[in-house]
Amino acid sequence: MRRSLLALYALILVGEVAWQQLIPLAPDLKESLGLDATRTGILLAATPLAIVVVSLPAGLATDRLGAAWLTVAATVVCGAACVAQGVLSDSYVALIACRVLFGVGFAFIWTSGLTWLTDASGIERRARTLSITIALAGISSFLGPGFAGLLAERTGPGLPFTLAGVALLVLAIFLVAPARGAPRETLEHTPLRDWVGRVLRSRLAVAGLVTMTAGGLAMSAINLLVPLDLDAGGIGSAGIGAVYAAAACFFTLTSIVSARLGNRIASPVLGGATLVGLAALTLLPVARDDPRSIIAFLLARAPFTALLFASAFAVALVGSDEIGVGSGAMMGLLNLVWAAASFAGPPLAGALRDSGGRQLSWIALTVLLLAAAPVGLRAGRNRRGGREPVAAPPSL
Repeated sequence: MRRSLLALYALILVGEVAWQQLIPLAPDLKESLGLDATRTGILLAATPLAIVVVSLPAGLATDRLGAAWLTVAATVVCGAACVAQGVLSDSYVALIACRVLFGVGFAFIWTSGLTWLTDASGIERRARTLSITIALAGISSFLGPGFAGLLAERTGPGLPFTLAGVALLVLAIFLVAPARGAPRETLEHTPLRDWVGRVLRSRLAVAGLVTMTAGGLAMSAINLLVPLDLDAGGIGSAGIGAVYAAAACFFTLTSIVSARLGNRIASPVLGGATLVGLAALTLLPVARDDPRSIIAFLLARAPFTALLFASAFAVALVGSDEIGVGSGAMMGLLNLVWAAASFAGPPLAGALRDSGGRQLSWIALTVLLLAAAPVGLRAGRNRRGGREPVAAPPSL
């Protein structure tokens, strides 16, 4: 059991590193392949687009076929895609295809793999496991780009991809033995219409999904607005990177602390409260645009974001338990709304900034967060009052 958990935690970390290492390599690839900004953006968007398309089918497949072997297969796919990126890094079309293939495997890792991980840890430790997973994602946010950037300066952009791919293939081998011994608990097929209806009738499931969507939109919009504000204030790319690295440390530390809270993190009220807290923090960049204020905002919002994502995962999975929906399908739906929100956030924030100015974009973000917060707060109140509706479980 311990070997399985450690291997799955390692898979989450290495997979995240493999995804995020493209960020510092994008300028080198842009120059070496003669790309414009639009085509470079398409390269960066290929993986999240694949995640949007594949996440829900991955979740449904997990519940019907079992999580363990799907996770092993997804790890092989991601590893092969990374090795191919290293070998074919001189071809734009091949890189796009490899990033799409990686996104397909990565969607299964964050759906089947996370389902296997939470099932192996047990319901009583599920929220703690999710918090640790969020912490690993935080670690990768500075480990992945830093590792890839330093290595690429000396060897070119191909080697970081190749090494990440080899690491994933090794992890796939390590996961074979635990997959053989993993229980294969599957659910019978439920029509998609009935499945969606159950989810929408659960205040807990809806609260988790709304919190995840609002968090994804906010995080991705902030990742555009903050660098633009810092650049306008005279902070260069190195300084911006350092600030984001510091914020990632706060994010990771908060995720570690939230792991100590255990199942108390599975609170829709906590999700709603973190959205209100983030909305209050956005008033700082609304009022001031100097670099010190923007940096203070970025650092202060990191703990709120960590709590938000951990709570959203845990609350939605509690909702899936209560309405008889498979955890794999719910995990897939969570990943879908997060990826879609992360893809939509930057262009929406950029369009608002271009059309109405920087203050309008920050005010819109504040309104979004405040509009989403009551969903979690009401779900928590209804749960305390014993009025959470529970749908009939699927027939066996």
